[in-house]
Amino acid sequence: MRRNILKQKYLTISDASKLTTLAKSTLYSYVHFQAIPFLKIGGRIIFEEESIKKWMDKKQIKEVKRI
Repeated sequence: MRRNILKQKYLTISDASKLTTLAKSTLYSYVHFQAIPFLKIGGRIIFEEESIKKWMDKKQIKEVKRI
């Protein structure tokens, strides 16, 4: 299945920082270690908003029910 890249919303490092509440330096570190989904186009790092939201959902700590 091919994604329509024109319908995707892309974020700059500043936008991604606001969305995730992570510092820009933390995001750059995550990019360096490929711990977050990103695209690099012409030396510029951008993020697909939907991919970042899915990544955040996966990283969310699930509450453990006590017995």
